[in-house]
This record gives sequence, structure tokens and C-alpha cells, in this order.
Amino acid sequence: MTHNTAYTNAATVVFSNAGSDATANDVVARGCIAQSMTLKEDVGSESGQLVCDVTFWTAYPPVEEANTVTADATDAAAPKSIFSLSASTLNAEPLLLNSWELTMSRSLERVGSQDYSNYLPFGYVQTGPWEVNGSLNAKRDDSILDLITQLQGDSTGINLSIDEASGFNIDLPDAMIEGPSTSDSGGAFQMQTIPFRAFAASTTATIVGVTIA
Repeated sequence: MTHNTAYTNAATVVFSNAGSDATANDVVARGCIAQSMTLKEDVGSESGQLVCDVTFWTAYPPVEEANTVTADATDAAAPKSIFSLSASTLNAEPLLLNSWELTMSRSLERVGSQDYSNYLPFGYVQTGPWEVNGSLNAKRDDSILDLITQLQGDSTGINLSIDEASGFNIDLPDAMIEGPSTSDSGGAFQMQTIPFRAFAASTTATIVGVTIA
């Protein structure tokens, strides 16, 4: 991104009524770009509904303003939920998920400084590739036992898919188990925690595909 140039992926974030001034009572952060995003669902949290956490990054200082924010239309559609999942598979093995999370992140840096009064950057650069990783917490059953080769550290990428019947799909064509996969026998039945990292099979291949409608 270049300073003072239109860029559709940048956002202005307004913290309403967070300012200390009587009239300029909003804190406004401009030029914000998503540095990481986490999607997650958990049977025991938020009623199982999909949660999206986004970390924004900017090289511009926040300012206090009286900012008029247009009210958004309320989304009345049904939220995505772990209880609505129709199929969750790892290497074509069906999993009964208790929770899952997926994080997509990248490194961003500012390019220099145009002046030494406002310290405006020349722009931003992405200094590294996207990193895609996460974890699954699934019932330890025959499907887990069928994944023993991958859990032990296979070097071949496997497909991970998390789907609802319609309108929600996460697909990672090439994922690998990362680090130790642990089992937990503290509940009514054993659970398996499976950390993973996604890769691209080629320079043009998809790392992760997300469909939400």
C-alpha cells in the first residue's frame, strides 16, 4: 500500500465515545489492515456459534474526532454454529469435533517516514508469506486411530474440510500435523487435540478456502 493512494483492503476503525474530549469524543484509527484473523467454534463457548477475531495493524497515529458513523443494517440471518456442521473430515476420516480454530496471519511493516512532524509512512509492505495454522479437538475414536501415520509426523499433506450443509465451508487442501497431538481422558470420553499447519502445494495453489454465505 502506498500513502495517499486508494486501497480497498484498508479500513478506518472508529472507537465510539472512547476519546477524552467533550466534543471530539471518538478515537479514529486510519489505514488499518488485517494482520491476522482467527475463526473458531467451540461446543462450550458462545453457544457454539462462529467467532471471528481480527487483529488490525496501522502505521498512522490515532486521532480524536467527532466522527459520524452511519448505522449498519442488522444482520438477521442465522449464525454459523458447530452444532450445524454436517461433515468434518481430515484425510477423508470423519471427525466429531468438540472445538476447532483456524488462524491466518502475516507480517506487515511500514516503509520509512515522509516527515518528522506527523511521521507519515511512505506506505506498507508485507514482509513474509501468509501463515495458516490451527487446531482441532475431536472425539478419540476409530477415525483418530486411522490417522496414526499422520499424527506421527507424515510428510505428505492431507485435506482438512469443515462444512455445514450449505453456506459455510473451510477447505485446506494440504495440511500437516504440527507438533505433538495430545489426548485428554478427563471427561466422559477421550478427546484428541490435533494442531495443524496448512501449506500450498505450488506457487499458485490454494492454502485455505473459506466460504461463508
